[in-house]
Amino acid sequence: MKDFNETNLVSDLHLLEDTSRKVRVVSDAKSDVSPLINNPSYATLRCNNNVLAKLKKAATLRNIDLRLCPFLSTRRRANSTHCTCRTVYQVNDRTKMYWHIKWIYGSLEYEERSVFEDLLLTDIIAKFFDLLDLGEPNQSPNFLLMRSKIREDCQDRDTISSDYKILMRVEDQGHGSISHELDMSLSLLGNLRGKTVVEHPVLDIVRCKDFVNGKDSISSI
Repeated sequence: MKDFNETNLVSDLHLLEDTSRKVRVVSDAKSDVSPLINNPSYATLRCNNNVLAKLKKAATLRNIDLRLCPFLSTRRRANSTHCTCRTVYQVNDRTKMYWHIKWIYGSLEYEERSVFEDLLLTDIIAKFFDLLDLGEPNQSPNFLLMRSKIREDCQDRDTISSDYKILMRVEDQGHGSISHELDMSLSLLGNLRGKTVVEHPVLDIVRCKDFVNGKDSISSI
């Protein structure tokens, strides 16, 4: 103790202050994480990596460049796209995908869940044009409003393929208003192959007579 002086005391005090500060930082970090852990949505975080890995692998096998948004982002949470397997190791060529699709017609929007990839595009959009009300339960107001508007504008149910275009928005790399013109004679999968999809397809239903050259750039499949 005879060698202990004021310099040693100051050094020890600095060490204690530094240790105390680190303890407070760790304590505050735990406090910040606790609300997230107690949040019901946090339960999905544990399996999120597996879900994303399954989607990415299934899309890659289909030659689809699937881009996913950060977890808890609005678009990530809204996306219902899924595939028929429990783990990423079970994903193979026989795995089927069911897509979340956002439909846009003019200023109207409707988001559809679980659209089977093998369905023809003409069959997928038929629900907007069919004159018979199938009485499907739980039809969303957005769907009913869009269907009503399309039916009002549709002149002839038999000429859908020639009177309307289905455009898929190109959302990667800031392409702006560039769109892919889809082939209604192909399946949803056939139309998505070789393309980049950000979370899920965003499809515009456009009347040919309303389409103005130069307003949107079209890239045919």
